[in-house]
Amino acid sequence: MSTPEILLILAPPLILLSTFWIFPLFVRLWGVKRGYLAAFVFYWLGWGVLFPLAVLAGKGLPNLFAGFPAPTARLTLLSFFLLVLPPLLAGVTAFRMNLSRVTPAVLYLSAGLALVNGTLEEVLWRGTYLTVFPDRWVWGFLYPALGFAVWHLAPQRVRPSKMPGGVGAFLLGALFLGLCWGGVAWQTHSILFTIPSHVLTDFLGLGGLIYADIRNG
Repeated sequence: MSTPEILLILAPPLILLSTFWIFPLFVRLWGVKRGYLAAFVFYWLGWGVLFPLAVLAGKGLPNLFAGFPAPTARLTLLSFFLLVLPPLLAGVTAFRMNLSRVTPAVLYLSAGLALVNGTLEEVLWRGTYLTVFPDRWVWGFLYPALGFAVWHLAPQRVRPSKMPGGVGAFLLGALFLGLCWGGVAWQTHSILFTIPSHVLTDFLGLGGLIYADIRNG
């Protein structure tokens, strides 16, 4: 195996181990809201930016933003459905339930957080794996979808899900999302389409509600 392949196979447990420790540590240091945000910044910068750059050495990743008219980037009806389904579900659940709490500040904050998180997670969990494992679906599609789901155990340590079924249901939901976006990325060999779906899903989940009152957290 090549060095990039080994690094990507090791990445999911290492991401979980590092963030599983970082989230409670930062919360103890800076409080729930500041610490939670700081832990995500660690995840974004360390794993979402520096790790893909180190693994790919600046090569290959830009190709995954290619779209039409590249033949491999054409969407099937199933792929389109898999892109639309995650934000649709987020809209009829999280967004609808929290509509009374939405303010302009929450919308702006949620949009910014969604743009950063959705983009970098697609680069990390879809882009790097597709680049290194373009013809091996177990490593290029299934494995990162599982890793994407399991890493969510880390933030759940300090902010457990309040959805029915608790943390287990949340992780199953994350796995479902990872399979949806991973399936589209695998079919198109592009993250051009999964990024908007991921960003919109995160936005409709209104992550900004967590930080809206960050001065008191």
